[in-house]
Amino acid sequence: MFWYFFPCPCCRYLCTWESDISDTSWRKHFQKASCFLYEILHYLLSSFLPEPDIPGSGRTKNVLLVDACVVRQNGKKQEQQRIHMCYSLNQNRIYEVKVTDKHTAESLTHFSLKKDDLVMEDAGYGTAHNYIYAQEHQADVILRITPKNFCLYGTDGNKISLVQL
Repeated sequence: MFWYFFPCPCCRYLCTWESDISDTSWRKHFQKASCFLYEILHYLLSSFLPEPDIPGSGRTKNVLLVDACVVRQNGKKQEQQRIHMCYSLNQNRIYEVKVTDKHTAESLTHFSLKKDDLVMEDAGYGTAHNYIYAQEHQADVILRITPKNFCLYGTDGNKISLVQL
């Protein structure tokens, strides 16, 4: 992909020749991927920055943003992969990445959580299983849940209705 922007026109030709994608199609793909390319650039440039000097950093929680996206391939089969990413706000960089097939669900088990991490995630991660995994690793979580998918039980074993709370 990066060879496409190389100053030599022959590199651009090789990119379009190898992939059977026209020059215009490449441009449209890059326009659609501008946010993703911005993140790659931000990640690469942030590695040159010094570590943030936060007062009392020993007591500061490591804030992690977790999400996943689906990447589709061109072709008849339209194969898909899912990219699971964990981004550290404190370190200003990608913390962990895992690539799986389309059948693997969003889960915190893809990442190694540490004590006192603060994990923020979207509704795809809002399950009791992910909450329990975070608690087992002594991490805190901020998650968006759907009451019918997040079942809680009282000490007597009866289900607690989150809708009625």
